[in-house]
Amino acid sequence: MLIKSCLECVKFTWNKYFHQTLILALPLILSLFSQILLGIIDLLMVGQLGAAAVASVAFVNVLAPLLLHFTFGLASAFLIKIAHAYGSVNHTSGAEEFRYAMICAILIGVVQCALLINKR
Repeated sequence: MLIKSCLECVKFTWNKYFHQTLILALPLILSLFSQILLGIIDLLMVGQLGAAAVASVAFVNVLAPLLLHFTFGLASAFLIKIAHAYGSVNHTSGAEEFRYAMICAILIGVVQCALLINKR
């Protein structure tokens, strides 16, 4: 009886947090799904141009999500540090972390733009 009540408690807690996490993750899931859909549409549009065009689009469809996931991971790390500072009511540290996040975002954005620009 005790084991059954513990399992029901864990199940209730799991369902509650799973639902909340799913709601928070939904925008990320949709953005990644749209990235995959965009890659498929690109391949369909370029499919008639030949093997070299399809290969180049497929190569870009591998690199673009890699850069996107790297950026999401870095942003998540900064968000955790900013939330920690906010939760401990340390606004100076939170502002400093936010400033570092903005500097990193600008630098990474410039590097990603340089990588994605077609140099002829």
